[in-house]
Amino acid sequence: MYTNEILDSYYMDGKVSPTKVAINKCYGGFGVSKKAAVKIMDKVIKRMGYNPLSQLKEFEDDINSEDNKVYFIDCYLQRHDPALIEVIEEMGEAANGSCAKLEIEEINSKCYKIEEYDGYESIKLPMDDEWNFVNDLSIKK
Repeated sequence: MYTNEILDSYYMDGKVSPTKVAINKCYGGFGVSKKAAVKIMDKVIKRMGYNPLSQLKEFEDDINSEDNKVYFIDCYLQRHDPALIEVIEEMGEAANGSCAKLEIEEINSKCYKIEEYDGYESIKLPMDDEWNFVNDLSIKK
């Protein structure tokens, strides 16, 4: 079994700067308001020079609809996408979807995963656990 020190050296190796990640901190589910979804996509289009979601008909239909439903933009963008982070920081609670309480957390890792229970989320990093590697036959202490 490898300790967190070995994993830390692999996943952090001194080259990782803090990364902001958006998560939902209430029961319900991650989602952004329509106004936030539009702002996020404007930023993505400016960054990329085109709309990467223009081929996704269901997303275009959602944005152009008259209702105020929840937008699950995380289906299309990574939770650390700068556009998502900026809009949540700029809009505060107004960025929340109807069942969300969005927060930004900083991590110091090259990778993460989001764990969820009934919509309430937390960030899990590789070094949060001890891992068993199949090539390790040492005696457990």
